[in-house]
Amino acid sequence: MLPEVYSRYREVHSQHWWFLQRRRILEFVLDRELGKSDLATRIGVDFGCGPGGETALLSKYCETVVGFERSSDALRGLSDSRPEISWLCADLNHAAQTIKPASLDVALLCNVIYHSWIEDDADQFRMMSRLLKAGGLLIVTEAAFDSLRRARDEADRGARRYRLPQICQMGELDEFEQVEASYFNMLPFPFAWLLARMQPSRRNLSGGAFDDLALPARWLNELILALLGIERLALRRGIPIPFGMNILTVWRKRGESAGLGGDVKQ
Repeated sequence: MLPEVYSRYREVHSQHWWFLQRRRILEFVLDRELGKSDLATRIGVDFGCGPGGETALLSKYCETVVGFERSSDALRGLSDSRPEISWLCADLNHAAQTIKPASLDVALLCNVIYHSWIEDDADQFRMMSRLLKAGGLLIVTEAAFDSLRRARDEADRGARRYRLPQICQMGELDEFEQVEASYFNMLPFPFAWLLARMQPSRRNLSGGAFDDLALPARWLNELILALLGIERLALRRGIPIPFGMNILTVWRKRGESAGLGGDVKQ
C-alpha cells in the first residue's frame, strides 16, 4: 500500500464500521474454533498485519503473537504501543524462510493475497499448510467482485478481487478441511457498487482514492454496524451470506494437534 494509506488506516481502524465488522467476525470465529483457554502453547501470526488491528485481537487467543508485515511504514510505532506483540518486517512471499514448519496454531490472512506484490496467490495457501501445526487454524478474508474495483484498490495496490469459489478452490488441499465459506458486508454492497461506478480505479491517489476511508458521522457509523449485526447473527447460526463486499473462509489443517509450542526463526 501507499504509505499515506497506512496513515489513514491508523486514524480510522479502531472506529470505522468496516474494520469493526471484520474484527467482530474474526472474534466470533476464533471464539468458536479456539476459545480463550489453554493459551500457553499457542502461537498466532497475522500475515500482512498492516497497522495491527487484527494482530491485537490474536492476543486473546494466543500466548505468542506475531505481526508479520513487509512495510516498515505500517509497523512504525507498533513495538512501542504494543510491546507484548512481536512485530516482524518480512515478505510474505518468503514466509517459509522466516517461520518454522508446523509451528503455528493460528494464521490470519486478512485482505492480503489480492495485493499486487503477492507473487502467487494460490501458493499462500500451500505455504500456510506447511507452517501450521496439525489442527491449526487458517482464516482468510478477501476483497470480492471485480465490479467493486475502485480508486481505493489502486491505493491499496490491489491487483485482483475474488469470488467465493475462487478462494475455496485455492484452499482445496489435502492438508485442509474447510470449516466455513461465506461472503459478508452484503448490506453495503449496492453503495460500494455505485461508488465504483462514480470513482474510476485509476486516478490521482492524493484525494478521491481515500473517500471511502473517511470516518462517517458517528450516528451513521453506528447505524451501519448495528445493521450489519444481522449478518453476524446469520454467520453465528451457520447461515452463509450469498454475496457481499468481502469473503470469509476458515480452514483447519487435518490431523490431531500435538499441543506443542513452536517458534519463529530469529
